[in-house]
Amino acid sequence: MAKLNVFTSYAHEDRKITDALCAMLEDIFGEDIHVFYDKESLHAGEDIDEKIQEELRKADTMLVISTGVMRASHSWTGFELGFFAATHESKPGVRGKVISICTHDDVPPTEGTRRFVPLNIESELLDVDPVRAGQSIEISDDDELLQLIGDLVLEIDGVKLGEKKARRDECKKHAKNFKLAVVEVFKSRIKEVRKPQKQFLIRYNSKEVDPSRDDLPPEATIISVGGAIGLFGVPNNHPGLSDMEASEIVLVGVRDKGRLKAKGMKWGQLRELIANDPLALHWGAALCQVVISAGASTFDADNSQVIVAHSGDKRYRLILTTSTTFYDGTVEASVYLVEAFRRKDYGRQDTTLLLKGLHIVCRFRFLFLESQSDFYWFNIEGWGTARLPRMARQLLAELGLMQTEAQDAELHKPGTWEVFVSIDDFEAMMRTWKPLETEIRKLCLRAMEPGADEASLSATLVELKQQLKLVAQRITVHNSMMLGAIAKKLADMAHTAQDTARRSEIPAMPAGGGPEPK
Repeated sequence: MAKLNVFTSYAHEDRKITDALCAMLEDIFGEDIHVFYDKESLHAGEDIDEKIQEELRKADTMLVISTGVMRASHSWTGFELGFFAATHESKPGVRGKVISICTHDDVPPTEGTRRFVPLNIESELLDVDPVRAGQSIEISDDDELLQLIGDLVLEIDGVKLGEKKARRDECKKHAKNFKLAVVEVFKSRIKEVRKPQKQFLIRYNSKEVDPSRDDLPPEATIISVGGAIGLFGVPNNHPGLSDMEASEIVLVGVRDKGRLKAKGMKWGQLRELIANDPLALHWGAALCQVVISAGASTFDADNSQVIVAHSGDKRYRLILTTSTTFYDGTVEASVYLVEAFRRKDYGRQDTTLLLKGLHIVCRFRFLFLESQSDFYWFNIEGWGTARLPRMARQLLAELGLMQTEAQDAELHKPGTWEVFVSIDDFEAMMRTWKPLETEIRKLCLRAMEPGADEASLSATLVELKQQLKLVAQRITVHNSMMLGAIAKKLADMAHTAQDTARRSEIPAMPAGGGPEPK
């Protein structure tokens, strides 16, 4: 008959460690100890609840494997701890005790019915082969695992381990083998989680989203991983950001979760923080478009959005990778920011500038001056007041993006355009465009104001249509002039290339081998 009954409690992730623990106890004590291990002690057809409660009542000691794996308080481990504590009284020695075998040094002091035994396994051991790990692990006389084994020896055999050298050495060997088994288990666990890409984790309630505005609720939480918030010009140490942890399942089928250090704040706070940046509306529109698509009743992720970083030197595509929706309407969206591929400029600087200038001039033309564009003045009434806030946000985003593209091409400097048109012509165009742009921006912001009524939106729609009509009437001539100037440059470049090609041609030799007669 066993002299001591031990109940083992563990999380699923610690099963192999529990295997090694049970093997160690049986090797040391044989039939003098009875270890309840559900993997081996439960049989088909038994009432699991009743059997576990019976074994808990019968147990003299409870051994808990605690490796830091997260588990709910209502899990089997939590139930077993509570039941044992309620049905046992702590006694001298190991009886009535809950003894947790831990994997780190930072453990609570032993008190009452609880005792903590740290294994003191150094993380460096996980990076070496088993032979070197075996050479590195030494079990000293004051090792806390050996002291636990000694207390069990005293309880079962009635002798002090320190007085029996051969017995102590044997127990040291078993303790070392157990720690080596734990090291091998830990090697299959996550060492660290790195984020080569920047990521936003956003949590909001879809019921609070105004579908006409494409904007997140102010109380939505945005968590920045990998310094993603820096793309908005907000440093990672900004006092408005709170320290947070994000968890994510790293591999399909792996229960371990990586813990990611992150920073976060409310969406409304972030929006106020970046409000003065000319790219703020561009960022907000793109991010909201992607995230809100995650919570739509018909899931159709919008992964077409590209944003320009605050520095203006990089662009990132927003990729929605995961969307989790809860019954109460809460949505959790994971958005990666993947740096967009940028082609390297080749050839001469002036021809490269020609290409970029053509792109910007044509983009303006396609946006405001061509009849099939959503932003052509004659199409504005078709938006209606319901779509006005959304389209106003999109228009502001387009203006911001066009501005950053000009900056990226060094065309935000007025003098750069002198290679295409005269300074006088460029100044005349800007004197016409700037007041119109300022008014368009004001009207778009008015359209996006929360709580705007139908009458206000109708009036804004009419005024915006009028301003865009003025753009078509007054800027078309300037845009056409710039387009013509660039086209002339392209034609000159083509003619120059043709002349160069003709001059470099080698005259054909006549059949007789001499120079061809004139």
